[in-house]
Amino acid sequence: MPPQFTCAGCGAPAAYFCTECQWDTDNPFYCERCAHGHEHEELLLPATNSPRMGVCGYTGELDTFAFTRPLEAPAPRSPARKETRERSRKRPQEQPPQEAAPLYPDELYRLAFAFRDAKLWDKLYEDELFAIPLPNGETGYCSVLGRAEEYFALTVYPGEQGLRSLRRIQKMGNTIGRFELPNELKMRECMVSQLCLQCSFENKSMLSPEELSSARAYGTRCGVKFRGSHSFPQFVSYRPAKFPARIASEEDVQNLCEAPRAAAAVNEKLLEAEWIEPEKDALGFSGGPAAGRSLPLLARDQDAYTWSVGALPDAAPPAYPRPVMRDDILLAQLKRAKKQNTSWVCDVVMCPQPIQEDEGDTPLFPYVLLAADKATETALPPAMVCDYELEADTLLHSLGERMLETCVPRRIIVTDDRTHVFLEGLARSLGIKLVRGDEDELLEALEADFAEIQPEDVDLDEEDAAELAASFLMNMDDTALLQLPQPVWESLRSEIGEGPVSAAVKDRFRELDEKRRGRSRP
Repeated sequence: MPPQFTCAGCGAPAAYFCTECQWDTDNPFYCERCAHGHEHEELLLPATNSPRMGVCGYTGELDTFAFTRPLEAPAPRSPARKETRERSRKRPQEQPPQEAAPLYPDELYRLAFAFRDAKLWDKLYEDELFAIPLPNGETGYCSVLGRAEEYFALTVYPGEQGLRSLRRIQKMGNTIGRFELPNELKMRECMVSQLCLQCSFENKSMLSPEELSSARAYGTRCGVKFRGSHSFPQFVSYRPAKFPARIASEEDVQNLCEAPRAAAAVNEKLLEAEWIEPEKDALGFSGGPAAGRSLPLLARDQDAYTWSVGALPDAAPPAYPRPVMRDDILLAQLKRAKKQNTSWVCDVVMCPQPIQEDEGDTPLFPYVLLAADKATETALPPAMVCDYELEADTLLHSLGERMLETCVPRRIIVTDDRTHVFLEGLARSLGIKLVRGDEDELLEALEADFAEIQPEDVDLDEEDAAELAASFLMNMDDTALLQLPQPVWESLRSEIGEGPVSAAVKDRFRELDEKRRGRSRP
């Protein structure tokens, strides 16, 4: 018979064996209830009928149980029993369930744990960068985080675009450090505009079930134990205007592997030094903004690295899209329209809420054009595109349609370079005076209102919620509405279905709902 174990906590039948408590107590067994929340929960394994229990991650898949019964004379075989026995011999043997394929190669896990054990963050500050050549031909700029003992990570920023995203983060941090509160929308955009690959160490609650299972499987295979906080590796890809996602491509895995390899060489070099700070200076490490200063360059030569001192490139101005009005008929109509003696304020901003184009795709943050009339302080319906780099022309076309529906202003006021570049061509074609200012109260109020519209923060009564949903539905174009995540769409369904809205709003919702259903059908 299989052995029976009792729980050390409550005496109930035990289901788990603690591989850590076995060294400190005579009864390292726990039931389902006591196992939940146990201090070594990550180290629990199923209680099994085997001397291998608790060894090498054995979970009982090969357990066998022997049952005894009184001896008795064998019953005569009947043709039916013989046929049954023959069929059972021919029945294919059930195969044990196969372990899920790991998300990442063992080499990436090995390098990650070596980086964690080296604790390079005790020797380097996050702005003390080093550079490495990446397999894709770009230069990777590496930053070690963890000196403040709050977040432990190794980040590699690929190429000039990655370095530019790091500079934006640094600039935003300096602004906050001077106690200058930045524009909330711009701050959120800055945080999701990074271009980098990162290996970080997290608590298990931060990992997806697939990431957690893959890390634990590696630990079982290679004898790695996950103890304490920040013990689980997570590998994340950050792309501008996209929701952070786990690394999935082979190229990203190979690029990320180079960073902890080089970090090990940096750590070894600093361990050899009698005094770390002078050695860092000699190797080329320096702190401050990521531009125009020295840093070490490491190039791998088989199993070793060659060292040299290089310089971070000077910061170059960002290259924003310069859209063109491609609808000649609309452009001709705008040129014929009489300009009104009024001023508009405009701003191209990133939407604080992500959308998902297709199920399974990484959610992305669309861009929205905000505009308002200065004289009446009336906001125009916002226009939205999913990819500003590729669809700036579409956003400009939407603005032209807004002008044709309302008026062509004599002046447009902007407060940032991106929107100035966005409007430059159209303003020149229509003879509109484009004014670049540092700030505008109406635009700031418009941005603040837009930033606050988040489903989890809004507390409205039924009538206000229905009005907001109706405005959302009637002012956004079909493309954007068809790409809304299903939970957001269901929220609109609830508000519009139960709230006091017009027949036109309900008709538009039904029309779009049918289109969404059609898109989801195979």
